[in-house]
Amino acid sequence: MIKVFGTIFGIISLLAAVILLCVIFALPEDRDLVSYPKDGAIVLNRAVVTVDGRSEEVSLPRAIRTSSPRTRVTVQIRLPASDRGAVYLKTIYCPLTVRLDGAVLSQLGVLSNYPAFMKDPATEVKFLPVPDSGEERTLELDFLSPFGRDYVMVYPLVAGRAGPISAQLFRQGAATIALSVLQIFIGILIMLTTSVRLRKETEIRPFFWLGLFSFFTGMWGICESNLTLWVVDQPVALYLLDSFCLECTVIPFVRFYGDLLERADSLIFSLLRIASEAIPAASLFLQLSGAAPFYRTVRGFHFVAIVIITLVFFLTAREYMLRRDALFAQLLVSLGILLLFLLLEVSNYYVHLTWQNSFFFCAGLSLFIIFSGMCCVYNFTSIYRRKQQLEMQLNTMNVATGEMKKHVQLIMENNQETREQRHNYRQNLIAIRGLASEGRTEALMRYIDTVIDQIPGAVRTYCESPSINAVVSHYASLCAQEGIEFSARIVLPAEGLPVTDVDLCTIFGNLLENALEACRNMSSGKRFICVSALTHLDTLAISVGNSFDGVARRSGDLFLSGKRGNRECGIGLASVRSIARKYHGDANFDAAGKEFSSYVYLFLI
Repeated sequence: MIKVFGTIFGIISLLAAVILLCVIFALPEDRDLVSYPKDGAIVLNRAVVTVDGRSEEVSLPRAIRTSSPRTRVTVQIRLPASDRGAVYLKTIYCPLTVRLDGAVLSQLGVLSNYPAFMKDPATEVKFLPVPDSGEERTLELDFLSPFGRDYVMVYPLVAGRAGPISAQLFRQGAATIALSVLQIFIGILIMLTTSVRLRKETEIRPFFWLGLFSFFTGMWGICESNLTLWVVDQPVALYLLDSFCLECTVIPFVRFYGDLLERADSLIFSLLRIASEAIPAASLFLQLSGAAPFYRTVRGFHFVAIVIITLVFFLTAREYMLRRDALFAQLLVSLGILLLFLLLEVSNYYVHLTWQNSFFFCAGLSLFIIFSGMCCVYNFTSIYRRKQQLEMQLNTMNVATGEMKKHVQLIMENNQETREQRHNYRQNLIAIRGLASEGRTEALMRYIDTVIDQIPGAVRTYCESPSINAVVSHYASLCAQEGIEFSARIVLPAEGLPVTDVDLCTIFGNLLENALEACRNMSSGKRFICVSALTHLDTLAISVGNSFDGVARRSGDLFLSGKRGNRECGIGLASVRSIARKYHGDANFDAAGKEFSSYVYLFLI
């Protein structure tokens, strides 16, 4: 996983460096990005505005109300006598003609440069060179009001050399750009990382949706910034991408919470998912058909976004009341952050609290993404730990079931042998009586010797526990058949231990089965198994030592199973350790030379 993160981080860093170099080399030479005095620009925020023949002096920025579309709004700004060389200006959704002392200097928002479905131009910015002069001059801005709004938004001009103007713009928009770039970087990193493991671990799906949400919000912030428009002079493309990315944020948002709350298939989230996917499609259709521009559809988005976030907030609160899970409390905090900053952004959009239109939302989105990411990590870590515990419990149960099956099989075999012995015992006695009555002493002695040799070995008594005696006797019998030296010293009571017979049989059975398998794999050398178990100072200590071929493959502090090559740890050893830790103990395994040792201890209090 670390290697994957490192590779992805390296690729993204390289791409970022390439993009930065391309941007630097794409900048026109007249932008003068070499050393310059950063305070050399001045902001011109006093102007005379004329609408419908009425003039008034105002302070910029200012929303100038108009009575009908394409109303002419004239803004006159005095340029002080200086050699500042250029002014920076912008227009939003309004065609603009710039005149200097009555002569046309430039035009922005020319409708002939836009596709037919756009009745109003997009936002445009421009560095406008101003011929040097030794006296004050009047810069006249003629706006034509848009179709979709009843006002013209007029912003201050920034005068000076290109370098100081750039510094002024960066001071105003650097925070938004930085947050947006961070969101894009986080989004790409999360999506690339999770897409690799998404098929195997479906629990990380919320990470993917959060990454897509972060990417969309970051792209929206980039497209919304005037700095982007200054570098990439494609107002139509940025206009469409801006609206598309903003309205698409609801899609991963709904899916993120649906997966995280484990309610993705519920009726309410299914309806929310349909609505979230229909919103961008409808908005894009309305814009491409010319029925409604973005600054009208965005009002509907503001309403829908607030409704969806509020609804998800109450659904999360309900889940918290039902489950009392700390995760849902954290999600409520992140939703509260997002809802607060969205309300600030909407308020700013309509009443202009600040002229940095995207700052509130970018800041809130960054906090939401970071906090939600922490919630995802917490949730995934908890799920992963529970999954590991369940897998270990399942493996332990499977092994315990196997040991119980072996124990039952031993009992059944003993019962069968007992029945056969009873049947044979009667037949043998009849045969012995016949030989004795005939006086065939020599034949009688040979027959008795044969019967004695056929008597099976009984279950030996190693301790007071019948279950442990049966398990140990089984493996002792197998060792005797295969010529493996077996010794055992077990001191365990029949009753009174807090450890269940199933757990004890699982421990002994796994350790002895692994030891027997290791001895069987030896091609030369002395083969032996030595078992010891006793209780002392409220502790049960079990040890098994056995010979093996000297080839041991580790995985951490466990050993790889010889039955599975080099890929998997032995389930038996893992189950023994799991049972030991169940009783607040532990299990240790060691291989030295050609002897393998297993040590298990369990607390009896």
